[in-house]
Amino acid sequence: YNPAFFVHEADIGFQLVSNLVCFLFTAELMIRCLAFEDKRNMLKDFWCMFDLLLVAFVVVETWVLWVLITAFGLEMSGGNIRILVVVRMMRLM
Repeated sequence: YNPAFFVHEADIGFQLVSNLVCFLFTAELMIRCLAFEDKRNMLKDFWCMFDLLLVAFVVVETWVLWVLITAFGLEMSGGNIRILVVVRMMRLM
């Protein structure tokens, strides 16, 4: 069970798995995008664009938020982060 609100506040095991999953999702999307001969066809593929959106949310949640909070000392509360909880639930569907 992970009681931490952000990945960087969780135990090291949760951080490692979260970063590994984020890296693997990003690598998988890059491989799928490179598989298209005509890169414009990638923009027409619904599932590729859907995966791009999900990977963008995962990268923001895992890496970008950590950098912003650490670099600028941002204070995030539960109310500010509710939208990410909704997005996290969308990934499960």
